[in-house]
Amino acid sequence: MASKQEIPVLVSAENLCAHTMKICNNINNFPKKWRYTLVDRTINATLDIRQYINEANHESGEERVYCIDKSIRSCEDLKFYIKLCHEVLHPQCSIMYWDEMVENIEKQLYNWKSYTRKQLKR
Repeated sequence: MASKQEIPVLVSAENLCAHTMKICNNINNFPKKWRYTLVDRTINATLDIRQYINEANHESGEERVYCIDKSIRSCEDLKFYIKLCHEVLHPQCSIMYWDEMVENIEKQLYNWKSYTRKQLKR
């Protein structure tokens, strides 16, 4: 799945997308009545994270920082949706692992943003 140009955070985001799709497609975790509300928002936030990381990878300067910020906001949204899923639906999946995946991506994004800001100051 990874190519030479893919950065680690992009690979992590793609893994998160695959994991989220597997979890959300399991009817035992997410009943159909939640399909067009919480599940759609969860999947869309996950896909947005990956999209904004990819956009940031193709940009530079302030445009890159802007895309990284959008991805961080999508991570925050996704963490809220995961928390809500846990509290409302009690899925039979590892919420902690799922949340850790998002936290890892967020950490990578903050590091990338910091590095980009330092490069801009030069």
